[in-house]
Amino acid sequence: MSTFGERFLFFSTNPRSPIKTQMILKVINKYHLTGNVYDQKLQSDFYKKYTIFSSDKGGNSKDPAFSGRQLLTRAPQALGFIRARSGYPLEISEAGKLLLDDNLYEDILMHQMFKFQLPSPLHHEKKCKNKGIFNIKPFLELTRLVNTLHYLTYKELLIYGMTLTDYHDFDATVDAIKRYRIRRKSVKGSKSLNEFDYQEQLSIFKHRYKDELKNANFKTRESKTNTAEQYMKKKIRNWNDYTDAIFRMLHESGLFVATKKGTLSISPKRQEEVDYLLENIPRKILPESTSREEFDKYMFDPSIPVLLHDDRTGIIKHLTKLNIDFDPNSSLYELKKLNHNYLIKQRKEKVAQIVNNLKERKTADIEDIINTYTLLTQRGVQDAPLRMEWNTWRAITMIDHGKIIGNFTTDDEGNPIHTAGGNQGDIIGKYDKFNIVYEVTMSSGSTQYKMESEPVTRHVGMLQKESNLPTYGVFIAPKLSPTIIPYFYVSAVAKSTEFGGKTTGVIPLSLDDFISFFKAASTKEMAEKELQKLCEYSIQKAREYMMNGKTAEDWYTTIRNNVLTAK
Repeated sequence: MSTFGERFLFFSTNPRSPIKTQMILKVINKYHLTGNVYDQKLQSDFYKKYTIFSSDKGGNSKDPAFSGRQLLTRAPQALGFIRARSGYPLEISEAGKLLLDDNLYEDILMHQMFKFQLPSPLHHEKKCKNKGIFNIKPFLELTRLVNTLHYLTYKELLIYGMTLTDYHDFDATVDAIKRYRIRRKSVKGSKSLNEFDYQEQLSIFKHRYKDELKNANFKTRESKTNTAEQYMKKKIRNWNDYTDAIFRMLHESGLFVATKKGTLSISPKRQEEVDYLLENIPRKILPESTSREEFDKYMFDPSIPVLLHDDRTGIIKHLTKLNIDFDPNSSLYELKKLNHNYLIKQRKEKVAQIVNNLKERKTADIEDIINTYTLLTQRGVQDAPLRMEWNTWRAITMIDHGKIIGNFTTDDEGNPIHTAGGNQGDIIGKYDKFNIVYEVTMSSGSTQYKMESEPVTRHVGMLQKESNLPTYGVFIAPKLSPTIIPYFYVSAVAKSTEFGGKTTGVIPLSLDDFISFFKAASTKEMAEKELQKLCEYSIQKAREYMMNGKTAEDWYTTIRNNVLTAK
C-alpha cells in the first residue's frame, strides 16, 4: 500500500517500458522465486538476476534490494501481475502467468490496464495533498478521450489528459482541448509553440497547486525544494515522466497507432474493440475501502473486464470473417492466439510495404529521414531512443541490399512501440557472406561508454560465433564519447575466447557523419562488397596502427575519412 500526492494522473515509471514487466515475470519464473518470502534478501536476489537476464546495460545498483523492490512493487503489482507484500510469499497472479505467453501479451495487458484505478486499496490519496481529487480509471478514460477527439497529441495528453482526474470531468476536458487547439492554431507562426505549450501547462499547474504555492508548501518526498520555482520544476518534471509512462502503456496495448511526434489515434483495425470496451467497461471505480484481499482477487482475474473477444461465439465469428482456420474445440485463449498471430502477420506485411517504399529512394523519404534526425537532436521527438533506432533502420534499409532487421516491435501502421530487448543488436544487417550489427544510442559522455561499449562488441562477437560468418559493427551516437573510441580501437585487434578467438571490429560514427554517409549513399547503389570493404578497412588500420604505436584518435580519424569519402 502506498500514497501519492500528485494532482495529475499517476502511473509507475518503473519499469518505464511495459514490455519489461513481462521480463520481470520471466525472471521470477526462471529462477523459481515464487513462494519465497518477500523480503530484502529476495529483492536483492531478484535484482541481480534481472540485470543478468534482461539486459547487458547497467546492473550496478549500490542498493540492489531497493532497486529490486522498485521493479517488483511498482507497475507489475499495480497492474495485478504479482503480489509483493512484505512477510508474504512472492506470487505471480493468473494474469501474470498468461502475460508470459507472447501471443497473449496484448490481450492480457488490456484487461489489466483497464482495471487500474485511482485511488485504490494500493494507491491512496494523501489527506492534506489531494484527497477527493481522483475518481478514475485512467487508461479507460484516456482511450475514450482519444476516441472522442479522433486523435490526441502528446502535448494534449500531457497538459489536459493528465489532469483528467475524475471521469465526471470528461466532457469539460474535451471542451478544453478543443479550445486549446483553436488558440494554438491562432498563434502558430507568431510565437514559439513549445513556449505556448509550456505556459499552458504552467498555468494549469499554478491553478491546481495554488494553495501550496500560496502557503509556500514546497516539500516533496524525493528531494528538497525551497522556492516556488524549484517546486514547480520538480512537480512538472514528475508530471512529464508520468505522461511518458502512460503514453507507453496506451501504445503498447496495440489499440493505438502513433506518429513520430507522439500523436495517438485508434488503430482502424481495432476500432470495433474500442467501441465495445468504452460501451461496456464500467467507469465507476471500486471503493477505496475494498479489502486488499478482495482487490487482489479482482486485479488478478484476467477475465475482468469483459472485452470484445472474450466471448467465444464472438471471436469465432471474427476469425471466420478473417478466413482464419481454427479447431472448433480450441479453448478461448487458443482462439485469441490465432487472432493475435493474424495481427502480427498484418504488421509484418506493413513493415514489408515500408521496406519496398524505402527501396524506391524517393526524395521525400530521404528528406523525412534527415528531418527526423534533426528533430531527434533537438529533442523534438517523443521517446527519442526508440525513434533513433527506427529511423536508422529506415536509413540503412534504403541504402543497401542486405536483409535489414530492426529488433523493435511495431504498431499496426509500422511505427515502433518499443526498442530491442537486451542481448541482441538494435539492427542486424544480414548479407550473403557477412553480417553487420548496427547499434544506436542517444546517450553521451561517461554514460555512453558505461552502457554501450561492452554490449556492442558482445552483440557483434556473439552473432559472429553463432553465424560462423565475418560480423562487423557500426556504432552511431549524436556525439561520440572520447572514451568509447579507444575501446573500439582495442577491440578491433584483441581476440576473444568468448567469441571463438575472433576480434570484433566496430566503426564508431557521430550522427552527423552517418547522415553525411547516408546522403551520399542514398543517391547510388551500395554494393555489399563496398560495405564489407569499409568494415575490413577499419580492422586492418587498427592492426597496422597498433603495431606502429599510433593512437586511437589517429585510427578514428583515418576510418572516419574513409567512410565519408566512400564511393
